[in-house]
Amino acid sequence: MTAPRPFTCLIAAIGGEGGGLLAQWVANAAEEAGHLVQHTSVPGVAQRTGATIYYIESLTRDAVPEGAEPVFSLMPGPGDVDVVLASELVEAGSMISRGFVAPDRTTLIAATSRVFTIGEKMAMADGRLDDAAVRKAIAELTKAHLLVDAKKVADRTGTQPNAVLLGLLAASKATPYDVESFRAAIEQEGARSRRTWPGSRRGLRPMPALRRRRPHRPQPSRTIPSPGCLRPCRRSLHWG
Repeated sequence: MTAPRPFTCLIAAIGGEGGGLLAQWVANAAEEAGHLVQHTSVPGVAQRTGATIYYIESLTRDAVPEGAEPVFSLMPGPGDVDVVLASELVEAGSMISRGFVAPDRTTLIAATSRVFTIGEKMAMADGRLDDAAVRKAIAELTKAHLLVDAKKVADRTGTQPNAVLLGLLAASKATPYDVESFRAAIEQEGARSRRTWPGSRRGLRPMPALRRRRPHRPQPSRTIPSPGCLRPCRRSLHWG
């Protein structure tokens, strides 16, 4: 008998960006949708050398035999993540480099903002990472993706970027939870959280369309981008 596969969601967020609250909202939405859910986190490193990773697994109650309890994983497996949310562009690339993203499975939703890493700041010349290479890897190595200036949307609607990412996730239909479950999930966290829902929904109308990966014939000489997709940019001193 084949065990049912849970829905898996990975969130990469830098400290202070509300990643923990975003993960709690997603877990709450799973519960509101009638799922059994587990969410865990692995703290990042201070001084912008890495993001905190939040991981969520959920399974419908109907898929679990009566009297049994599912055993969820504490960490994501390579290529086994359904949805990746990233609060920063290079962190989205990092999730690809670490093997969590699969072209036939993963939907990636990420903010396009940048927070320079310590390595970028320490470089004697232009040590900024090449965001064009990250965008290309996202386009080629995800099943579907959506890149949005979450900070700009948040500023326009009076909310926070983590709420914008939640609104994008809810509207993307990339999860087994309906929009009403996400709204109720925010309400669980109290009055302050409830004020974020109207802003996140208002700022995402019309909802940007997910971009689907185009099937292509792989070239023999090409290799799957590894951490090399996060290489320094030497072509320009200005962001595109």
